[in-house]
Amino acid sequence: MLPLGAEPADGDALIRVVRDQIGKGADFIKVYADYRWGPNGEALPTFLQEELELMVKVARSSGRGVVAHAAAAEGMRRAALAGVETIRVDALGGF
Repeated sequence: MLPLGAEPADGDALIRVVRDQIGKGADFIKVYADYRWGPNGEALPTFLQEELELMVKVARSSGRGVVAHAAAAEGMRRAALAGVETIRVDALGGF
């Protein structure tokens, strides 16, 4: 199950997705640094560290920032290391 409005991608497809969002007028790129897809519904990282860094790099090359949703410490850590502008912390899992 994907969050409403999410566009699944990984690897090099992330470049296309970020550019598509920019082409549609996005001022910021929103990513889910983690999501409730663990075996017991717990939030687990959705991207490799390198993938988050790639999305930030592509967004910044077009003057856009990246906002990350995160509920778990590892998702927050990866987002911060990738250089996102802000992290929306959702400890209650309500995304």
